[in-house]
Amino acid sequence: MDTTLQQHSGRIIEDGTSPLLVESNTDEAKRVQDEAKSTLQQRYPTLVDMAAIDILKVFGAMGEARLEIAELCISISFPDAILQCRSLTNLLASLSAFDDYGNVPEMTWHSRNLSMLGNLENGFGYTWRYKWILVFERWRNQAKDYQWLSDKIGDLKSNVAHIRLIFLSIKEAFMQIDWMAGTSLVDLLSDIQDTFDMFERNLAECADKADELRVEQERPKHLSPFVNSSSAQSWSSGSNIPSGGITQRTSFGRDGNNTTVHVENGPPKPKERRLTKLRQRLSINLDARENHWTTLFGLSKSPVVLILTAAMPPTIYSTILCGPPDAVPALDSNFYSTLSQFISSLAGLYVIVKPLFNRNKKDEIKTSFPKTFYTMLTLSLLTSLTSAVTYAWSPAASIPLAYVSGLTLNIATLLIIQDSGNQIKETNRWKMTVNATFMYTNNPAWQTEKKAALSSRHMAQMKDLLQRDRGASSQDRNEASLGMIVNILRRIEGKIDDSKPHDSHPTEHRSLATALRPFNPRSPANSSEILGVPSFLRRETIDSPAAPTDPNPAISFSAHQVLFWPAIQSALPESVKLMCQMQGGIYSTRLEASRPKLPHAASVDISSDWLSKLSIATLKQLSDVYFTTFNLANPILDQKTYFQRTLGVAIDGNFGICIESCIVLVVMALGSMGQKALQEAGFAGTPASSPYVVQDADMPGLDFFNEARKRFGFLMCEQDLQACQFYLLSGLFYAEALRPIDWWAMLSKASACSAYFWNNLSRDRDEWMLDMQSRLFWITSMFEAVLSQELNLPPSNSLHLEEHIALPKFISAQDIASFGSFRYPGDDPFFHYHFLSQLAHRLILTRARNSLFHFNDTADYPPEPVEDELIRQLEQWRERLPPILQFDPKSPLTQAESPSDALVTAWLHARYFVARYHIGRPLLHRALERPASLTEGHLRKCRDAISAVLTWASVIQVTDTMRSCNPLKFFVCSQIFGQICVIYALSVSPYPYIRDIVSDVNKKWTNFALSYLEAGAFYSPAIEQDFKIAKILCEDIGKI
Repeated sequence: MDTTLQQHSGRIIEDGTSPLLVESNTDEAKRVQDEAKSTLQQRYPTLVDMAAIDILKVFGAMGEARLEIAELCISISFPDAILQCRSLTNLLASLSAFDDYGNVPEMTWHSRNLSMLGNLENGFGYTWRYKWILVFERWRNQAKDYQWLSDKIGDLKSNVAHIRLIFLSIKEAFMQIDWMAGTSLVDLLSDIQDTFDMFERNLAECADKADELRVEQERPKHLSPFVNSSSAQSWSSGSNIPSGGITQRTSFGRDGNNTTVHVENGPPKPKERRLTKLRQRLSINLDARENHWTTLFGLSKSPVVLILTAAMPPTIYSTILCGPPDAVPALDSNFYSTLSQFISSLAGLYVIVKPLFNRNKKDEIKTSFPKTFYTMLTLSLLTSLTSAVTYAWSPAASIPLAYVSGLTLNIATLLIIQDSGNQIKETNRWKMTVNATFMYTNNPAWQTEKKAALSSRHMAQMKDLLQRDRGASSQDRNEASLGMIVNILRRIEGKIDDSKPHDSHPTEHRSLATALRPFNPRSPANSSEILGVPSFLRRETIDSPAAPTDPNPAISFSAHQVLFWPAIQSALPESVKLMCQMQGGIYSTRLEASRPKLPHAASVDISSDWLSKLSIATLKQLSDVYFTTFNLANPILDQKTYFQRTLGVAIDGNFGICIESCIVLVVMALGSMGQKALQEAGFAGTPASSPYVVQDADMPGLDFFNEARKRFGFLMCEQDLQACQFYLLSGLFYAEALRPIDWWAMLSKASACSAYFWNNLSRDRDEWMLDMQSRLFWITSMFEAVLSQELNLPPSNSLHLEEHIALPKFISAQDIASFGSFRYPGDDPFFHYHFLSQLAHRLILTRARNSLFHFNDTADYPPEPVEDELIRQLEQWRERLPPILQFDPKSPLTQAESPSDALVTAWLHARYFVARYHIGRPLLHRALERPASLTEGHLRKCRDAISAVLTWASVIQVTDTMRSCNPLKFFVCSQIFGQICVIYALSVSPYPYIRDIVSDVNKKWTNFALSYLEAGAFYSPAIEQDFKIAKILCEDIGKI
C-alpha cells in the first residue's frame, strides 16, 4: 500500500502536493490510521488485502459514493486530511455560539449519526444556512448601536476567515485525491462552500447596516438647518469641518452595489490613544461635531437669555464708573461679598455636575454638547474665582468677570435642562409606543397583517434558498424540500403571539390562536426543528365562554356526523329520520365493531402443505406486484432488504414460524390484491400461477393472510422493526377488506412497537434502522389520524413522540451488496417526495380540523382570517411541491396511464381538493344554519367548496380504476356520504341563493356517488347503511 501511495504522492509533489497528503508521524495521525485499519478489518474483511488508494480507485471507476469506506481509506492513507475535516466540522458547529437566541443548531439534525464525510456533505445544508440567515436578519433589525453590531461582525468574521483557510486546505487535498483515484470527494464540500458564501454576503449586509448606524450616531441629535451638510460650523471650534475629515458610506441596496462618498479635509487623523478614566467618565468625543447655531437660535427665545442680555448694559456702565481702590489689596466688605458669591456659585456648579456622575445609568443625565457644556462650566468656575481674587487689585476688572461667570453658568444650565427634557420626552414616547403596540397587537386584524408580512418575508427567503440549491444533485436536499415547507409554515405561525385575548372578541382570538399556534420541538439532535414534523390530532383550544343567549353549533370533522347537523336533520325525509333514530349517532362505529370476524379459510379443499409447492417465480411475481402497487404510496418495506434477505429466510425455512415468513405471506396476500387491481385497470397480463385453483374472488390473498396469522400467534410479543412492519401490512389487508376497526387494532399494535423503539433508543442503531423506524412511525400516525378523525376510536399514546422524530430520508441499507447499477422501482425519488407531501398535507388538514371544527356545544364559527390563512397554506403546499409533483388545479388528472398515476399522482390531486372542501365545510354549515348571515363573499366561498367536491369526484374516479388497491376506500365512501348530505340540504333550502350554491351538481355526480357507495356496501355494514340513506337523498338531489 505504501509503495503505491508514494508513487502517487511523488507525482503530485512535482506539481505541489497538499500538506494534508504528506506522510505524517504524529501520534494523533497514527491513532487515526490504527482505528481505521481495525474498523476496515472488522466490517470489510475482504478489502483488507487491497491498498487503500486502490479501493478508492475502484469506487471512483464504479461511480459509487461509499462514504464510510472512502473515509476509512483516507484515514489510512492521509490521516491528516481526516483530522482537518474533524477540525472543520467542529469549528463550523462552534459558530452556533454567536447566536444569542440559541436557535442555530451545531449541525443539521441527522448529521450526528453520519460519518465524518457524511457530516461534510449533510451537516451544513440549506436548512442550517437558513437558521443563520434569520440570525443576520435579527442583527440588522435589532441593532441600535454601531459598536455593538460592529463587534458582532468583527468577531464572527475573524472566526469565519480562520475556518475558511482550513476549508481551502481540505478542498485542495480532496481535489488531488480525486485526481489520483477518480473519485468526486470535492463534491461533498458544495454545501460548505455555499455556507461561506452565505456568511460573506450577510456579513457584508450587516457591515452596511453598521456604517449607516455609525453615520447616524455621529450626526447631531437635534434639529438643524445644516443637517447632513459638511459646512455646518462648530461654535466651539469655529472651523467648518473637523481636521480629521468626514467619511460617509451610503448604501443604495442589498445587492452588493454600494456607493461610498468620501469628503476629506486634511490628512486622516490617527487613532486616538486610550482616554483616561476621567475622560471616559465625561464621555467627550474629541472628533464629534457640534452644531450650536440651532441651539443659540433656540436659546435666544428663552427668558433667561433675554434677562442676561438686559443685564449687560448695567455691567458695562458699572465697570466704567468703578474707580481704583484706595489701598491695595482692597480687602473691604465688597471683596468679602464677592468671595461669598464665588463660594455660593460652587453650589450651583455642584448641582449641575452631580447628575452627570450618577452611578445609576437609569438616572444618569447626558448632554448632546459635551465640549461646549464642559467649556462653559470651566469658564464659569475660572471667571468666578478670578473675579473674587481680582477685586482686591482691580474692582473694575472684577465686574465683567462676574458677569461672564454668570452668563456661562446659565448657558450650561440651559443646555443640560434642554437635554434632560429631551430624554424625558423620548422615554415617555417610548413608553407610549410600547403601550400602543401592546394594545395594537391584541387586535385580530393586526395579527393577520403581521402574519401576512412575516409569511411573505420568510417565503421570499425560502424561495431564494431553494433557487440557490436547485442545481445541487444531492438527493438528500430534494428529499428535505417538503419537510422544509412544513418547517416554514410552522416558523411563520410561530411568529404570531399565542396569548389569551382581553378584548370583546374572545372567540375569534381563540380560533386564531388555535389555527396559528406555534409548536416548538425541543430535541436538539434528532428533532423536527429542521425538517418540520407535522403535529397530528393536537387539540389546543382556549376555552372561552360564549354568549348565553346564543347557543352556537358544534361541528364535528367526521363525515358521518354531517348527517346529524341540525339543519340537515330538519330537512331529511321522514324515512331517513326514522333510520337515524333507530341506528343512533355513532352507527358507523357500532356496525363495524359488531360485524363477523374475517373467515379463517377461504379455500377449504386445498392441502395443508400447499405453501411448499409454490414456485419461486410465483413468490417473486406477487412480491413484485406488491412493490409496484401498495408499497409505492406507503413504503412499509425496503425493497432491497426484502428481496435479498427477508424472502430468502422465509424460503429457506420452508415458511416456518418466523417473522420473515409472516411478512412474506402478508406480502403475497397484498400482491394477490394488487394483481387484481392491475387487471381492473388493464395494466397486467396473466395472474400469478398457483398450486391451487379455488380462491375467494372477492378477497384474493385471504389464504396467504390466514397462514400468516397462524404463524404470528407464536410471535405476538415481538416489538422489533419487522413486527411493526407485519402489523402495518396486516392493517393494509384489513383496509382493503373494508374492515376499519380491525385496521385500527393493527395500527394500535404498530404504534406500540414504534413507541417502544423510540423510547428505548440505543446508540448502536444504524442510520438505516432509524430511517426505517421513522417511515413506520409516520405511516402509523397518518393512518391513525384518518381513522380516529372519522370513527369514534381513540388515538394511541405515542403521539407525543411526533415532535421528536424526523421525517424519513429513504436511506438504502449499506450492509447489503448492490448488484451493479440495478435500481429498484421504489427507490425512485418521485415516490419519496409523494410520501413527504402526504405528511405536509396531513399537517394542514389536521390544523384545519383543530381550528375550524369544534367539539363543544358553545363553539362559534371560526373567523374568516383563519379560513383564508388555511387556504393560503394549502396553496403554498401545492405551489412548493417538487417539480415532478407539480400540477395545475384547473386541469387535474383525468386518466391513469400507469399504476403510479392511479396510486400516487391522482391521490396528490385528490388530497388538494378534499382539503379545500374541508376548509369550506364550516361555511356550508353556516349557510344551512344561518342563511341570513351570509354575505356575497360567503356565498362565493361556498360555491368554491362545492366546486372542489365535484373536481375531487372526477379525480377519485381515476383512483377507482385500481379499486382493489385502495386502502382508503372506507374513508372515500364516508366523504361521499357526507357530501351527499350537505348537497341534499342545500338543494332543498327555501332560499334561492342557498340552492344556487349547488347549481353545478348534476345527475352525473349523483350516479358516481351512488355507484361508489353501492360497490362498498357489499363489504361493509356501515357503508351499506350509508348507501340506503344516500339513495333516498339522491332522489331529491336529482330534481335540482
